[in-house]
Amino acid sequence: QVAALDRSYESIGNFLTESPEFGDLVVQVYGQGSRQIGTLVRPLHQREQGFDVDAVLLLQRRAHGVYPGASGARQLINDLHTVLSRYAKAHGLAIERWDRCVTLVYIDGVRVDVAPVIEDPIRSIPLGGETHSRIPDRQLMTFAPTNPRGLVRGFNEAASVRAVLTNIVRDAQTADAALRAEVVPKIG
Repeated sequence: QVAALDRSYESIGNFLTESPEFGDLVVQVYGQGSRQIGTLVRPLHQREQGFDVDAVLLLQRRAHGVYPGASGARQLINDLHTVLSRYAKAHGLAIERWDRCVTLVYIDGVRVDVAPVIEDPIRSIPLGGETHSRIPDRQLMTFAPTNPRGLVRGFNEAASVRAVLTNIVRDAQTADAALRAEVVPKIG
């Protein structure tokens, strides 16, 4: 299923990139969340099949001009639904429209949520400002801040920190030796 997911990301990305709605606006289509940071696990409930994964349709900053004002967020979700409806029909998939994403439902239970995100770097933010973006808010009235690439980078940086336990181990061994030295053998 993971290999199929990777093929799906590529297929979905190519379809979005070649669509008249998004073609020249697309920066990248990529997995986000657990797939991106390598922590993807099977669903906890036995009745569930497959994986539920997230993908980002990252659009250039100039997409703010294509999707302006209060109606821009709603139009972006509508356009994404229109494009992915064509993809779903061509591949025999079910499709669901949500406030912040569109979900493709595969026959084997895999669900791919595709969220449209527009680049919006904020240089004044010291860590992750260059990857800051905007996503349609839940009321589809405006765009809310988001930073999926910054989250992945922050997670990977935190995960790369290695604990240095040599002093703790040495102290524990010394304490253990001291405790053993105090044991008095039983007499008689």
